[in-house]
Amino acid sequence: MKKLLEIGIMAVAYLTTALFGFLFAIPPGNVTILWPPSGLALAGTLLRGPRIWPGIWMGSFLANLIFFIHMPTAGMAGLLVSCAIATGSTLQALAGAFLIRNWVGTQNPFNRSRDMVMFLGIGIVACLIASTCGVAGLWLGRFVGSAAFAQTWLTWWLGDLIGVCIVTPLIITWGQFSRLDWTPRRWGEAIAFVCAWVAVSEFIFGSHSAFAVNKYPLAWAVLPFIIWAGVRFGSSGVMLSIMAMAYLAVKGAGTGLGPFSTQSPPESFLFTQIFMGFITVSGLLVAAIFFERQEAEEQFRLTVEGAPYAMLVVDGEGRIVLANAQAESTFGYARSELVGRPVELLIPSRVQGAHERHRKEFFHAPTARPMGQGRDLYARHKDGTEIPVEIGLNPIRTSEGAFILAAIIDISERKRGEKAVRWAYEELERRVEQRTAELKEKHARLIQAEKLESIGRLAASIVHEVKTPLTLLRLGVERITKDLDRMTEDDLKGVLDDMVYAVEGADRIIKGLLKYSAPVRIEPEPTDLNALVEEAFLQVTHKLRGSCINPIMGLTPGLPPLMLDRQKIMQVLVNLISNAIDAMPVSGILRIETRVDRIRDLDSFPGGGKTRPFVLGDSVVSVSVEDTGPGISEADLPKIFDPFFTTKPIEQGTGLGLAISKTFVELHGGVIQVQNREEGGVRVTLTFKTELKLAASPHR
Repeated sequence: MKKLLEIGIMAVAYLTTALFGFLFAIPPGNVTILWPPSGLALAGTLLRGPRIWPGIWMGSFLANLIFFIHMPTAGMAGLLVSCAIATGSTLQALAGAFLIRNWVGTQNPFNRSRDMVMFLGIGIVACLIASTCGVAGLWLGRFVGSAAFAQTWLTWWLGDLIGVCIVTPLIITWGQFSRLDWTPRRWGEAIAFVCAWVAVSEFIFGSHSAFAVNKYPLAWAVLPFIIWAGVRFGSSGVMLSIMAMAYLAVKGAGTGLGPFSTQSPPESFLFTQIFMGFITVSGLLVAAIFFERQEAEEQFRLTVEGAPYAMLVVDGEGRIVLANAQAESTFGYARSELVGRPVELLIPSRVQGAHERHRKEFFHAPTARPMGQGRDLYARHKDGTEIPVEIGLNPIRTSEGAFILAAIIDISERKRGEKAVRWAYEELERRVEQRTAELKEKHARLIQAEKLESIGRLAASIVHEVKTPLTLLRLGVERITKDLDRMTEDDLKGVLDDMVYAVEGADRIIKGLLKYSAPVRIEPEPTDLNALVEEAFLQVTHKLRGSCINPIMGLTPGLPPLMLDRQKIMQVLVNLISNAIDAMPVSGILRIETRVDRIRDLDSFPGGGKTRPFVLGDSVVSVSVEDTGPGISEADLPKIFDPFFTTKPIEQGTGLGLAISKTFVELHGGVIQVQNREEGGVRVTLTFKTELKLAASPHR
């Protein structure tokens, strides 16, 4: 139903405007110098789409049929010509709308000068359709002779083109009237314009224009009024003005009045059409260009107004020409108090002279840049207080001259925040220094306490270790003192042997303590680690006699020589091998291996965090001693290097062997690691750094 209603409205509107257009028809055909329906059909198709084409066809057909009805000789030819003209008018509207939508990309091409030019080009091409179909129909129906064919076609084409140029913009841009600010002042301007326009148009084209005959230049007196309409009232104002002028101009040309009436009627109409076309194009372009400028200014104004910081536009004389709402908030001035005033109003008085000089220098070679690079900038509030700011300058070049767009950011909060952060940082530094001093003092006390605790543990260990042999000595002396008369020679010899054993045990403890605590110096020399391992193994082979221990040697050939103290590392190796043999009293496997490697991952390297003497990429040589004994409990493993700690019976060791070994290894810059094997038993690894390059991957 809605579609049918739109089609019906279009048919009625087309018929009505066509009957008005016939008032300007040139005999003998129905060709007019102004055809409003062509503009109506194109506007309707742009606004409502191609679905209204039946209304265009019906309106055109009925209008032409009515025209031919008044011609008794028309007959069936008039009916057929009406169909041809209606078809051409419909195709013209559809083609024009299609080209505008696809080439211009909008249904309103009257707000951009570029779109206007495209619209005019499309109108020129599209209007060829109806003029060609219509004049061809008139010629075939013998309503137009061959001699008048070209003149008729040109008049038809110009009439359709002027209709498109006047009526289409008028309909499509009609809503722009509501966008104007209709203040009393504008209403007064509109009334003054209408009065002046009617007077000038009547003077040039109306009944009072008889003395203006053949005075072509006088016709151009309407041009300032067209420009006035385009600048102040937009495309709709231009089209209304031209519509009124066109009516008077065509009427005057038909009645022998106006500047073009001295020619023959066809020539008068042709010159009138050309004049109206030129005025129409000029008015539309003026309106489009001014609209573009207004829109650009509005977008610029909205951008400036919507900025989250103060924005000022300053002209070449240093006067403020635009200020946004944020500028009012920042500086405390109303906008009316800023516009037209020198920008130095917002500059502290102590730097106003320097700012004016810098401003003039900037206008000579303006570039987009921050203002006052490397310096703290301040603006002045209305109450006289100074505001820390950051300012960005951007030159704007217009036809009215050069302007500067200044973006001004109030950084008072940032400055306060920076001050607070600076104070907090200084306070943190002070507290850190104070806390560091306290921690140093506590650390010194802790070290002292640890030293005292270590001395206490060492003294307790020494007392514990020496107490047993002293007890044996005391018991032996007491027995000899009490039972000497009753003791046999064998009893006396047994007691004395026990006392000698006790003295020897105490002597071992004291010697070990002296060896552990005495300063140690190493005398390194180039050493073949494989040879040193074999020599150490030979020194303990006597402990393997009579046992079921299976020794396995896995020495990597071609190890790089190491700088080692042979005697001290020999002592370490002998101690490790002896410990491994002692851990397997019945049977087991003793494995001794050497290898060369490069550290590629400290976390996965044996010993983990204990590899601190080494860095990634170091070449290292290691020797490991493994046993298949019971292993070491997890509780005892952290204490394995403590002095006098041992898992052996008292008669088998003093607990200083591993502590001394650790000291010797670390003096060589190496690492000793003790680990329980997943398969059972213990693995002890010595690792030393070598600076020699690896020729190839080592093999066992």
